[in-house]
Formats: sequence, structure tokens, C-alpha cells
Amino acid sequence: MLKRTLTGAIVVVATVIAFILRTVDIRLFDLFAIILTVMGACELIKALGGKITKTQKILSIIFALAVIPFNVFLKNYLLIFVLGYLALSLIISVFVSGADIQKLGYFILALIYPTLILLSLSLINHVGAFALFALVLTFATSYSTDTMAYLVGSKFKGKKLCPTISPNKTVSGAIGGVIGGILGGILTYYAFILININPFVAYDKITVLFFIVMTGIVFSIVTQVGDLFESFLKRGLDIKDMGSILPGHGGILDRVDGLMFTALAVFLFYSFL
Repeated sequence: MLKRTLTGAIVVVATVIAFILRTVDIRLFDLFAIILTVMGACELIKALGGKITKTQKILSIIFALAVIPFNVFLKNYLLIFVLGYLALSLIISVFVSGADIQKLGYFILALIYPTLILLSLSLINHVGAFALFALVLTFATSYSTDTMAYLVGSKFKGKKLCPTISPNKTVSGAIGGVIGGILGGILTYYAFILININPFVAYDKITVLFFIVMTGIVFSIVTQVGDLFESFLKRGLDIKDMGSILPGHGGILDRVDGLMFTALAVFLFYSFL
């Protein structure tokens, strides 16, 4: 418990530093996102082991290194780059690996997860006037969901949520996670109000209640779905953690599994605004 708490505190400090650096140049936050993406991609590649070829591993790492810089410096061509790279990679993979459908499937997974999903952090970073608020909201709802789910689930235990995927997760923990997400959303909103920034000043129809429901419930559920998805992957790969860089948590992917899905949901939400 102590090790997990200390590691969690270090992760929070690293996140705060990334936000502070963002005030100097918003692209420094993109650098933070690149680091998470590349480290996450390397963890998954290592976990896959011989399930993908050396060529596929190289292509996956190149994609993880290049996609966020493309969003930063050549945003208008991002979609062309992503689609082109995916198509070219699949063609190269087929020629190099042959007709190994299983390897091709794992390779597609390595291209999409976590790289394309973590790209959402960079997309949010450049979403415009909502960027800072949306980023803080992403981390606040995700972290508060994880924390409350862990605390409530450990305290009350009870019926298992998805025993075939993650035997340690409980219904009580999931409910606690939703409560945590709601609290994270409320605190984020009023923190910005206190510093005289109203992210919804131009949107009269968006009520605080609607905001709380969207951020607290929807984003919290998405966070927990992301966590369950990674548990599903780890069970399929027969591993306990994706990595070991974060004592008590596992690897980078074990810590940002829910966060990345929340980031995707937040980006889609603010794209409509």
C-alpha cells in the first residue's frame, strides 16, 4: 500500500510538472504525451514478445514516435499520415511476415494501442480555448476514478464486477469510481471558476448538472472500461503487469490504461463543442 501510494504521488507530481511546463510552451505537454506513448508502446511490444515480428516492432515504435509530432507541426496532414502509415505498415508486414493472420492481428493492436488512443492527449492540447480545462478534466476524472475505485473496492469488497477479466474488481469499487469521477469533475469545474475562468461562459444551455453528469458518470465509466480492456489484454497475454517501472502499479500502461480512454472521450466531447 505504501509503495503504491508513493508511486502514485510521483506520477501526480510528474503530471503537475507537465502542466507547469505547458505554461511556458504548450508543445512541452506534447513532449510529455510522446514520452507516455513511446514508453507504453515499448511495454506492449515487450509483452507481445514473439507474437509479432522484429519488423512489426520497429514499425510500431516509429509510429509511436512520429504521430504526435505530426499533430503538432503538420496537423492538417495528420489524417493522411495516419491512414497512409497504417496502410503501408500492413503491406510491409504482409510481405515480410507472410500469411500469418495472428501476427498481423497483434501488429494492428500494437499500432492502435496505445499510440492512436494516447494521441488524444495531444489533440486535446490543441483543441483551442477549452484545451487547458479539458486536459485537467481528463486527468482529474481519471485519477479520482481510479483512487476511489481502489479505496471503496478494498474497503467494501462484495460482488465481483467482471471476474473472468479482472477478478479483483468489484461492483462496489465501480460505484466508488463513478463517485470519484463526479467529485473530480465538480472540483475541476469550480477550481476554474475560483480562478475566474468559466470554460462554458459562451454556452448558456450547458448547465452545471449536465456537466457533472457528463464528466462524472460518462468519463468515469470510460476510465473503468479502459482499465478492464487492459486487464483483458493482460489475461490474454498471460501476464500480471505490462511493465515494472512503477512499483505497486506495474508499467506505464498499467497506470494510464483508463486515462487514455478518458482522453479519447474528452476529445470527442469537446470536438462537438
